Amino acid sequence: MTNRPIIAITMGDPAGVGAEVIVKALNHPELAAMCRPLVIGDAHRLTLAAQLCGLSPQIRVVAEPSELSTATDPSTINVIDPQVVP
Repeated sequence: MTNRPIIAITMGDPAGVGAEVIVKALNHPELAAMCRPLVIGDAHRLTLAAQLCGLSPQIRVVAEPSELSTATDPSTINVIDPQVVP
């Protein structure tokens, strides 16, 4: 499906469990077949959460949703990091 919707997911409290829940949920390729997930939160916390969960997705920081391609790689987590984006 080339016209999948972009679904924004807020990470919540950086000290909470949101990053782990997101990393585990986005680890399922079925999700990438239905939509193009975009996390809004701390990219570093997502990386730490992935390591904690024993996963190794590529964390890709984007500045805006238009940077997501229609062919999103399920092993990549796209994130808008408010600390990085001007």
